Amino acid sequence: MGVQVAGLMIITLAIMVLTLMSQVAVTSELETTSAATQTIDSTGERARTNMEFVDSSAAVGELTVELKNTGFTTLFDFSQMDFIVEYLDSLDNDVITSLTYTTGALGNNEWTKTSISPDGFQPNAWDPSESVVLDAKLSPTQKAGTIAAITVSTPSGVSAILSFGADGFFWFID
Repeated sequence: MGVQVAGLMIITLAIMVLTLMSQVAVTSELETTSAATQTIDSTGERARTNMEFVDSSAAVGELTVELKNTGFTTLFDFSQMDFIVEYLDSLDNDVITSLTYTTGALGNNEWTKTSISPDGFQPNAWDPSESVVLDAKLSPTQKAGTIAAITVSTPSGVSAILSFGADGFFWFID
C-alpha cells in the first residue's frame, strides 16, 4: 500500500510540474508575440514618419523654425518631441541643451509650438503636408560668428537637423 501511495504522489507531482511548465511556456510565447507586434508597429510608424526644415530665423537668444510633415503619420503630442540645440556661447563654452516643451510663455531653454498651417483636417495635430512653426529661447546666447545645430526629433525617433549662424543666416544639412 505504501508503494502505491508513493507512486500516486510521484505521478501527481509530475503532472503539477508539467502543468506549470506548459503555463510558463504559453506565457513566454504570448509575451514574445506581443513584443514582436509592438516592434513591427513602431518600425512601421517610423518608416511612415518624415519631416524637413522649410524656413528659419534667429535673433539674439531666440529661434523660429518651420518644419513640414513630409511623411504619412500625424503627430499629436508635441511634448514627446525633442528639440536639441548645440552652439558656442560668448565664453567659447560648448552648450548642448535639450529644450523643454511649454504651452505658455517662453522661458530660458524652452520651446513651443506656435502654429500649424493649414490646420483644417485635425485641429492642433501636425498632419501630413502641414507645416508647424516652433519658437525657442536660448540661454546663454550663441556667440556671434559661430555655427550651431538644431535637432528636432519625433516620438518615434525620426529627426531633422539644421545648422545656423548666430546672425540668423542658415545652412541646411542634407
